[in-house]
Amino acid sequence: MTKEAGSVEGKGKQPLVPYWVKVVIVFFFGWVALYATRTILNPIMGDIESAFSLSKAQLGLIMSIFFIGYAGMNVPAGILGDKIGKKRVLVPGVILFGSLAAVTGMMPTFFLFISAWLMVGMAQGVYYGPQYGISSEIIPKNHLTLGSAVINAGMAFGTSIGYYISSYVVGEWGFGWRVPFFVIAVPVVLIGIAMAIVIKDKPKTDKEVKSTAEPFKFSSLFNRNLILAYIIIFCSIYGFFMIILGYHTI
Repeated sequence: MTKEAGSVEGKGKQPLVPYWVKVVIVFFFGWVALYATRTILNPIMGDIESAFSLSKAQLGLIMSIFFIGYAGMNVPAGILGDKIGKKRVLVPGVILFGSLAAVTGMMPTFFLFISAWLMVGMAQGVYYGPQYGISSEIIPKNHLTLGSAVINAGMAFGTSIGYYISSYVVGEWGFGWRVPFFVIAVPVVLIGIAMAIVIKDKPKTDKEVKSTAEPFKFSSLFNRNLILAYIIIFCSIYGFFMIILGYHTI
């Protein structure tokens, strides 16, 4: 066999759906899962308030403690993903927060409820860094803007779907306020399983990247432009969530 023939056989047939497109699709649904799980809480805040006899401050604590867990896990998850593999952090995190959503719906007391909800936030916190790390490596440069836009669109779809699930399950169909947590848990776990099947553990170019990349310096994350970007992004995201989530506690 000639070298040329061998190289042709090695390449094989091109897949019907490119790998990067599959990655974009599962990551789109990943953001749908994250935001739908967060927003199922909002239409049922009044029911939770009545069930646990909460004050407005305690009601506000529910989302505050969630985002404390979420924000606290972003950086550690990114570091861990770089060390042991992004998929190994990402997939268990998605399956875990889906499972914990169901556990949250079972909690009989307010303390146990917010403890479980905190763990949901922590599990969601492992998604952001590994997901963008994988997508930035996989999506071709000439499709990077499109792929990123599709992935990020999952946030908007998830926000709408979360409201829809709680509003219809509780408000229209008359089920208890705990049921939306079980309803959302099933598709989230399935999305995690889909990621386990679709995502390859490491891109083929990882070894090349490691051999040519300069050593990472933590201080490089804190130059003037990045610090300003962090402040602006934090304020915009914080304001966004106060608009879509905060008014339920007023």
